[in-house]
Amino acid sequence: ICFISLIFVHLSFINTKAHPGNTDSLGCHTQVSTGYYHCHNEPDDISTSNETGNLTGEYDNWTPNNYSTNLNNSSSDLIGNIICSGFLLLISIGIISSIYSWLKDQTRTTESKKPIRTHKPIVIQNKPQKAEMSREKKKYLNAMCVLRKDIQTHFKMRHDYYALSDKTIEELWNKKPQNTKELLLISGLGNKKVSEFGNKILLILGVDQEPEISKLTKSHKLQELILNEIKGSTKSLKAREIKVAINKKYNTNYKRKDINRVLYSKLKDKVKIDSKYRWRLKIHKKRAK
Repeated sequence: ICFISLIFVHLSFINTKAHPGNTDSLGCHTQVSTGYYHCHNEPDDISTSNETGNLTGEYDNWTPNNYSTNLNNSSSDLIGNIICSGFLLLISIGIISSIYSWLKDQTRTTESKKPIRTHKPIVIQNKPQKAEMSREKKKYLNAMCVLRKDIQTHFKMRHDYYALSDKTIEELWNKKPQNTKELLLISGLGNKKVSEFGNKILLILGVDQEPEISKLTKSHKLQELILNEIKGSTKSLKAREIKVAINKKYNTNYKRKDINRVLYSKLKDKVKIDSKYRWRLKIHKKRAK
C-alpha cells in the first residue's frame, strides 16, 4: 500500500513538472507531499505561470532526486495522512470481512461433518455407608464377650468360640428371647448353658430374671429341644436320630429312653412316626410300667 501511494505522489509530481501544488492569487500554495499551506516571503521568487502551467523561480531547479529526499523526510506524515483518510482502514476491513466469510463457510462444512453428541447427565453415585452400630448393641456385644469368657472358664473349654459363637450372639440380638423356653430354641444354647447362664443372658437382653429357671423339668427342656430339631427336618425321625442330633448340636447327654418317653407321651400327635417305631414305643411303655 505504501509503495502504491509513493507511485501516486511521484506521478503527480511529474504532471506538475515544478514545485508540487498550484499557487493562488496571493502566491501561496499547498504542498502535496506534506499537505501544508504556505506562502513565500519573496514575491520576486514567484512569477506568473506560462502557457504550459510551469512555474518559474527558485523551484525551477527541482529534480526528482531532490524531491525523493524531501519525500523520505515526510514519508511518515504521508502514511499518517493516508491512514487518516481511511484508505488503509477500508482495505483492512475488506480483507478481514473476506477472511471472516471464508472461515464462516469452512465452519459450516465442518459442523455438518461432526457427529451429534448426546449429553447425558452425570450422576454421582455415593457408596452406601455402613450403618452405624447403635449404643445399645455395642453395650450388648461387650457384655456378651464377658459372658463368653465366663462360660469358657466354667466349662473348661479350649476356645471361647465354643462357649458362644458369633452366630448365636447375633441370633440372640435379632430374636431377643423373653424366657428360658425361647432360649432353648436358639442354636448353640443347650440345657447346661441355659440352666447355668440363662439368667445372665436374659439380663443382658433386658429381660427380668426368671426365678423358676432351676425348677424346669428335664422332660420339658427335652421337649423344646426335640421340637426345635423336628422343625428343621422334612422326614419322620427316629429316637436314635434325634438323640444323636440333640446331643451333638446342643452339647447335651440325653438317653434314648428319655427321648422315647417324650416322643410318645407329648409329641405323638405332632411327629410322623412309622408303624414299626410306634410298635417299639408301645413295647417300651409296657416294660417301663
